[in-house]
Amino acid sequence: MKQIQKLDFNYLLTGHSLRPVPRERLEDFIGAAMNPDIERARKLRPNEFAPGVTSLRCFEKKNPEKSGHGKNKASIVISRDKLL
Repeated sequence: MKQIQKLDFNYLLTGHSLRPVPRERLEDFIGAAMNPDIERARKLRPNEFAPGVTSLRCFEKKNPEKSGHGKNKASIVISRDKLL
């Protein structure tokens, strides 16, 4: 994501939404990736793209005002297996 910051663009498309995300929000996603709140992560249902994997939706740990479950909150989805 830090490499993407170097590119000239106005919007990005995420893998979980069809809505364009303004460039300014990339910093929020980087924050969630660099400092995920694993303790308050929400387990996601198993899906066909990752059979047998327990995925977690994590928000940024150090910015509680940006955490939550709203549509405008930046989060990442990570496999618990990758955290061990």
